[in-house]
Amino acid sequence: MSLKTLCVIPARGGSKSIPGKNLQTIGGRSLIARAVEVAQSCLVFDHIIVSTDDAKIANIVRSDYPEVDIPFLRDASLADDLTPLPAVSKHAFDFFAKQRFDAVFSLQPTNPFTSVETLRNSVELIKQKGVDSVVSISKILHQHPFRAYKWDSQQQLISPLTEYTKEIFPQKQDRPDAYGFTGALYGRRSHLFANWQNSGFVLGKKTAGVIVSEEEAMDIDTPFDLEICEALTLYRQSQNKTATQI
Repeated sequence: MSLKTLCVIPARGGSKSIPGKNLQTIGGRSLIARAVEVAQSCLVFDHIIVSTDDAKIANIVRSDYPEVDIPFLRDASLADDLTPLPAVSKHAFDFFAKQRFDAVFSLQPTNPFTSVETLRNSVELIKQKGVDSVVSISKILHQHPFRAYKWDSQQQLISPLTEYTKEIFPQKQDRPDAYGFTGALYGRRSHLFANWQNSGFVLGKKTAGVIVSEEEAMDIDTPFDLEICEALTLYRQSQNKTATQI
């Protein structure tokens, strides 16, 4: 089955937690550069675009990656803290309506370790399994939902978040595996955007999950996250250098 795919890399200029976040570097490469390069390297997308509201980001991408499309500068109304990610994908899909893409993939620069394999697997799942959508997921290792509580800020009391939250927790090996979205990747068949009312994740009735490692699931939301990713990258680089010298 053929599948005509559009890859949208959202990269707005503003960020309250880390100013200019998408241009921050890890291991000497900016987050936007990492996202563009992995999208190109996987060789499964028919068209790759960067959707940004920021002229600086646009100019850098146009200079360094002339084969990547920046067909517009996103309006400010689609680039604030409250803009849902699906709205950015739909905006790009509508812009290219005449090209009739079968699926739209959203690749987040703030997940800097997304792999070529993950992107290829995601496209294959939509192509071969007949699902409506695909998302990247990772196993919840440290804060299992069975151990989740609500906190009353007035009384400073806690109470079970769900019926599965117990005072006596089941042992780790007795808990069912639980997974969460990493936020790195969303792939959606185009028909999902037809009646979307700017609410929800637009995943349809049948969603596939691509499991990624704990490292690949890392998401940069705070300066501390950025420091961790930088330290990990430098460590990996030093390990590779040592292995080469042996």
